[in-house]
This record gives sequence, C-alpha cells and structure tokens, in this order.
Amino acid sequence: MTAFRVLIAVGLGFFAACGILADEPAPLGPIRDHLQHGRYEQANEAIERLIAVDPAAADRDEIVEIRTRLLVQQDRVDQAQLLLKTAVERSPKEVPLLARLAEVQFSAGQFSEAGRSVDAALELNPEDRRARLVRANLKLETGQVAEAIEEFRWFVTFYNRMQPEDPETLLLVGEGSLQYARLKSVSPIFNFVLNTLCPDILKADPLRWEASVLSGRLLLEKYNRSEARTEFEAALAINPHCAPALAGLAELALQDSNLEEAERQAQAALKVHPNLPEAIAVRCDVAFLNDQPEQARPLLEAGLRHNPSHQGLLARRSACDLLERERALPPIAEWKALLARAPDAARESSSPPAPFATTWRELLARNPCPAPYLSDLGEILEAERQFEHAEACYDAAVRLMPEFAASRCQLAMLYLRTGRTIEAGTLLDAAFKADPYHVRVSNLRKVVGVLKEYDTVSTDHFVIRVDRSQRVLGELAAEQLEAAYPELVRQYGYEPPLRTQFEIYAKAKGQSAHAWFSARMTGLPWIQTIGASTGRVVALASPLDSPEPFNWAVVLKHELVHVITLQATEFRIPHWLTEALAVKSEGVLIRDDWLPILAERYPDRLYRLDTINSGFQKPRQRQDWDLAYCQSRLYLAFLEKTYGADVVPRMLAAYRQGKSTGEVLRETLQTSPTRFESEFVRFVKETIDTEGASRETPRPTLAAAKAAFEESPEQANAQGAYAYALFVNKEAAEGLKRAELVLQKAPGEPWPALVVAIARLREKQPAEALEILKAASDTQPTNSHLLLLYGSLLHSEEKSEAATQVLERARTAFPKNRAVQEELAELYQEADRMTEAKSLWEELAASDYDDVEPRRTLAETAWREEDAEATARWAREALMIDVGSAGLHTLLARAESRRGRHRESARAWKSVLWLDPRHTEAPLESARELIAAGETGEAREVLKSLLKDQPRHKAASELLRQIDEGAAGDASRR
Repeated sequence: MTAFRVLIAVGLGFFAACGILADEPAPLGPIRDHLQHGRYEQANEAIERLIAVDPAAADRDEIVEIRTRLLVQQDRVDQAQLLLKTAVERSPKEVPLLARLAEVQFSAGQFSEAGRSVDAALELNPEDRRARLVRANLKLETGQVAEAIEEFRWFVTFYNRMQPEDPETLLLVGEGSLQYARLKSVSPIFNFVLNTLCPDILKADPLRWEASVLSGRLLLEKYNRSEARTEFEAALAINPHCAPALAGLAELALQDSNLEEAERQAQAALKVHPNLPEAIAVRCDVAFLNDQPEQARPLLEAGLRHNPSHQGLLARRSACDLLERERALPPIAEWKALLARAPDAARESSSPPAPFATTWRELLARNPCPAPYLSDLGEILEAERQFEHAEACYDAAVRLMPEFAASRCQLAMLYLRTGRTIEAGTLLDAAFKADPYHVRVSNLRKVVGVLKEYDTVSTDHFVIRVDRSQRVLGELAAEQLEAAYPELVRQYGYEPPLRTQFEIYAKAKGQSAHAWFSARMTGLPWIQTIGASTGRVVALASPLDSPEPFNWAVVLKHELVHVITLQATEFRIPHWLTEALAVKSEGVLIRDDWLPILAERYPDRLYRLDTINSGFQKPRQRQDWDLAYCQSRLYLAFLEKTYGADVVPRMLAAYRQGKSTGEVLRETLQTSPTRFESEFVRFVKETIDTEGASRETPRPTLAAAKAAFEESPEQANAQGAYAYALFVNKEAAEGLKRAELVLQKAPGEPWPALVVAIARLREKQPAEALEILKAASDTQPTNSHLLLLYGSLLHSEEKSEAATQVLERARTAFPKNRAVQEELAELYQEADRMTEAKSLWEELAASDYDDVEPRRTLAETAWREEDAEATARWAREALMIDVGSAGLHTLLARAESRRGRHRESARAWKSVLWLDPRHTEAPLESARELIAAGETGEAREVLKSLLKDQPRHKAASELLRQIDEGAAGDASRR
C-alpha cells in the first residue's frame, strides 16, 4: 500500500489524540490508562462502574469521547457513530463532538456525512484542528488537490504561529504537516516531525503510542526498516493490542518478502480491528504473491463494506477482477485508452460494464484524481510482471495527480526493471531532490550512478553492462550468451523482440558486488540469489568478487531461460515452471544437497503446485528454498515422463492464454489437481529410491532410530543405528558406549562400527579403527559411509591397493557418490591409471557445475598428454567457475595456439594481461597470435603499448620491425 493514505489512518481510524490531558479528573485517569495500554475490557468496565455511581456521567463529553475511542479501536464503528450522533443531538454546538463524528464518518468512507459534520464544526470554530484535518482529507479524497494542499498547509502555519505543546494538537499538526510535505515535496518537515514533534509528544505524554505509530509509518514509507520496526515495537510496548503497529510490522515483513510473518502480523491486527484497511491490504498482497488472488476477494468485500471508498482496497479488488481465472487484462492499447479518458468521458462511456471499468467510473465520479488507487493497482500488476499495464497506471497517476510523488518513484523503479536506465535516472534524481530520506530512491540513484560508469559490450542479441576493470568478463559473458541463444530460441519457439540487458555488478564504493546486485533488483541491500531476472533485465554479482565460486555461465543461461519463457507467455508462466525450465538448462536432475531434504520432507511436507511458490518467495530457512527448486525440477521431469516431450510447449501456450494451473491440468493435460499430485508423490518416491541408492546409504535419524530401537530393543541393527544417531546428535559419549556394546555381540554391524572407528581415530589409534572397519565391511559390504571411511583410512595409511579395492566396491554400489569418486580418482592418479582417473573426474564435473577442481585437473592432465583439444575444452569449463585464474587463461591460450585457433589464443592472452598487467609473456604472445591470425594492425597496437612501458624490449621491437617491413613490402607490391 502506498504510504500516502496510511498515515491518515493513525488519526482517523484510531484517534491519535484523546483530548484528555494529564490534569484530567481523577476518575478518568485509570480509564485512560487502560485505554492507552490496550486493556479494552477493563476500560469498559471502569466506565460502566463510573456511570453506575453517577448516571449523568454517561452524557459528559469526555466520557463520550473515551467511549468513542474505545469502540473505534475495536472496530465497532457503527456503535461509535450512534453514540456521537446522540451526543451531538444533545449538544449541537459542541465542536469537539462534531469533529469526532466527522472523523468517524470519514474513516467509514461516508464523505457526504463527514462533510456536513465538518462544516457544522468549523462554522462554530474555524480553527478546530481535528475538523480542519478531516476537511483537508475530504478534499484530497474528492480530488480537490489544490484546496487540500492549502488546508494541510494551515497546520504548518498554525504551528509556527501558536507553538502548541499539548500532545493532542501536536499529533494533529504532525499528520497535517506530513501530508503537506508529501504533496509539496518539503522534505525538512519529515525530519522535523520525526525528530522533534513526535519526541515532544512522548515527552509530554509517555503513553501516546500514536506518536510512535506516526513515526513508524513515516519510516516505513521511506523504507527505513530497522528504525520503523523500533517505533512500532515501542508502540506495542505501551499497547500490545495496537492494531496500527501490528499492521506496520506486517507491512515491514512484506517489504522483506517474509510472507508468513506478514500474514501472521496482519491477522494479529485484524483480530483487534477486523476491518483495518492496512492489515487487509497486506493479507491481499500475500495472496497475490502466492498466485492466489481468489483468496483476497472475501477479505476485500468485508473491508469495503466497512469503507466502500478506500482506494487501496478498491485497487486490490480491481486486481482480483483482472487476475482471477483467465486473465481479464485488456490489450495494452485498450488499457491505456481506458485510463487516459477524462473523468467525464469515463463516466459517460457506454462500453460493457466489466468489473474493473465499473469500479473505475464510480471512483472517478467522486474523485477525479485517484492516484493512490492507480499506484496500488500498478504495483500489483508490476509484481505480476505486467509491466506495460503497470506503467500505464503509474503514468495515469502522475497525469491526474502530479503532486503524488509515490507514483513517480514507482515509475522510476519500473523503468529500471525494464532496462530504461536513463529515464529512471532522471525520475530518481527528481524524487531524491523532493525526498532525500527515501532509502530505496537513494539506493537506486547510486545504482544508476554506478551503471553510468560501466562499459557496454554489445552483440546481436545482448547488451552487457560491466565494470570497466572487468570488461573481459563482459566479453566472455557475451560469448556464452550468444552461444546459448539459438538453441533456447528454437526450444521455446520464441525470440525476444529487443536485445536483453545483462548487468554484472562489481564491488565498488565500499559495497560488495552482491550488495550492488541486490540494490539493483530491490532497492534494498540483500537478496538471497546471485542472479535475478525481471524478464527484461538480468543482473548478477560478479564472479570475480564473489566469496564463493559459482559457474557464472550456468547462471547466465539460467537467467536467459527466464527471459525467454517469461516473455513467451506474456509473463504469465507460474514461478515454479519458469524455475523448473531454468534449472533443467543446468543439466542436473537433482543436486546432492537436495536429495536429503527431499527424503526428509517426503511425503507429508512436500510442496504442492498451489504452495510451491511460497518456497521461492517466503522460505523460512534455506531448506525451503532448496526444496522449491528441487521440486520444480522434479515436477518438470514428471510432466515430461507422463505427458510426453511436447508437454512444455502445450502448457506454455495455455498459460499465454491466461489459463490458471488448475485449468492447465484439467484442460491441457486432462487430469485433476488431486490425481496429478498423487501421481507426482509416487514419482518422488521412485526418484528418492533411485537417486538415493546410487549416492549413499541413508543415515538413521534420531527419531526414527529411537522408535525402531524401542520397538525391537534386542535387535543388533536397531541398537547400532540408535547408537550412531546418538553419537552424531550431540550425545557422543552415550552413543559410543552403546556402539561398543553392540560390537561385542555383532562385530559386523556397520553403524556402531563407524562410531567406534571414528572414536579410535580421534584417539590416534588408526590400526584399531582399520580392524573394526574391516570386520564390518566384510560382513556388511554395502554401507557407503563405512566403505568410504575404510577406503580413505587405508589410503592415508599408504595401503593403496587395498584402498582401491574397497573404494571400487563402494563405487559399484554407489556410482554417484562424489566422495568415493574423488578418493578413488586420487588413487588412480597415484597408480598412473589415468584413463580411469579421467573418467571419474569427468563424472565429478558433470554432476556439479560449480566444482572447478575436476575441470582444472582435466585441463592440466590433457596439456601434459599433449591433447590440445581436451585442454581447451576443460580450461574453458574451469574458467566458467574461476574466471580470475591467470593460469587457466594461459593454459587456454597455449592450447588454442596449438590447435591453430590464433584469434582465440590472442583473446586468452588478453585475459591473462587483464588479470596480471605486469605479466611479461602475455603481450608478446598475444601479438604473435594476432599476427598469425592476420590481425597485424591490432598486433602493432599491442606491441606499441608494450614498448611504451618497456622501451628496451628486444623481442617486441623485432616483432614490430617485422610487421612494419611486411607492411612496407605489401605497399611496394601494390
């Protein structure tokens, strides 16, 4: 929700000031104390006791005011209105009562009634602060923006003129002044309210949680999340049932993509105040992000019954109308035409009254400048990657209400998401000038500033933006992307109409590469991945500045699949399917680190198609995120196995038409969601069994081992498994004790043998460990952990032949166990059995695209064996992970030269020089390769540069002389 309206809610929905000061009559003090601390039942009971003693007290204005606040904070607005109307009928000239009534009516969307109450109040007292604030907000909500600005400006002049000190007036001044500051871009007022006005309120009255909420919402609006949280928690420390503060925490969680926490806090707020618009909006946004817009509709209908004029809720209902079932978004030209109509034309249009069009006309009828509605709707459409429709919303908001700064910020961020950096920079500069406290705007301006300094590498299909010092990386990235492009276009039957922009962020200005990448994608300093795509733009952290190595070529291809599949479906492909296709491009069905998670979650805690997106968007832990990627890949494998090789094109076509996943299953695949999920679970079990059996023996979990032991306490295998589970779960002494007892009776049991062998190794007794492992491996030869430890220990004890035999047995039983492959490859290399060693290194490389070592070893081995082609292949693959290795670039340069690929060799030597500018060999070798490739002009420039740094370099001088003589000879022959 945009921050423009939400601050109003503090004063209008929850009565930011109660009008009862510190010197109030003694009986009211405890009542007020209960109210401010959220003890609503006790407050009501105290009021009833007071009235029982003095029945006339029920009609006292201060009692009416407290009872009104009590009712409103519990969302009993109808009762509050009835109470106030009765009081006004009794005392028609009591301005505070009229102002309160107007406030309650406005918060319920009853603008006409609120207007009449305000007029009556201000006719009696033109300077009543509450009535003035309601009138200002009424003008704003009815499109009288210029008049509203003047009304809000009154609070600034009033404060300067009167210098009030009572907390009630200061709260009203704070709200009015903030609205003026937003509409007129007077940023010093933000600082004044935050650092002077709100502290003054709390100093005058420490129970005024409303001041903390006011500060918190202002900070939330500026994306200052840590300080906003502090303010909301301060409000809750006073009033644990403060619904606005709970809603603020929900919005904070939403900003942080913690959807589960956002839902929890929003529900807590709604438990106190069932129709709080801010909390309803958060729950709806969570539903949208989970691709479940149908779950938002009942919430919205309830909220709009309470306040039918709330722009944020209306925007979300329109989003439901546009996103539910087959997408009802009209073509972009029609959409722009609808939003561009003048209010009168929109009201008089005779086009069919589709739900959105009806809402739009009704809204314009009462407010010709509904920028908050357009802004919120645009934000939801942008999250759905409907960029053109979102842009039209923001454009219309700016056109209809240029004073609404939030729309300009959103438009700037949308421009960045779609690669329109120059336009974004212009808007961000203006936004920052208007509001230098906006964290996202500030961060994104810095990103644009960094991008301006980057080099550009352009190809037929891509624009690569890269730090000047890493231009060679940009050139290598361009090569990889162009190599992958034709096959992906053919595979998906779609070619993006524009070149795709890739941005590779390096560390700069004291910030890490990942921080810049995160700021680029979200405007905030952290995002979980190393690469991300909007469907138009791809950004990633530079592999040269990453703390952990990763295969940047795989990441580039992964993100390119997102670009193509998103655009091919007009951004309607569900998150899980575009991830599945991207993961498939990586060439691995299931990673080693995914398999234990999958086995642990099977079957009851697996995702379903209607919940899997939460694993990407709101993972509670890293395992949730990994499981989402794993399951998405397995869903795709299951689809292709069950429904044929053409299932993906058929599904993509259906999604492009706007079908939901349920409709795709029923209509395209002729199955039901229930049947599909049931069959998929069986497929998962088959995968776990097949893939798990080839990797390792499942380790016993503590819970399962304990249950098995308690069921069969006399069985040695149950005893041994339980001993092992205890040993590895922080009960080592007990586990060892039990394991030793088991081995006395059953020396061949593998799990207790592992426990005792590990204990003996820790005691520096390898001979005893070997004896224990041998006995167990002879009896139980199919435990991967036992065989690996036994083989590794034999190897370390220089018993290589025996180690090889044990590990070969392990490899036969567990052909995909990487630890076994690594240990055995080392043994083969030591025995000069290079054919077997190379085969294992190739398997290791194929099963983990982020592991550079087997690729480096294969390249170096091939070079020693004078196999230039294999050297070049494996050096290139290794460089996709360790692009900063001068040694690998050198190896590639030499291999390409030997293959006669002199241009490629020269490029590799250029990379060596880029990494090591003082390299003595690279410039000369690069020049020689360029000459061999017929690029004498470029070779001359390389040599001149070398001689400029080293004027006495004889070889360079001689080579340059030969080039010049050759050029002269060519000229004379001509």
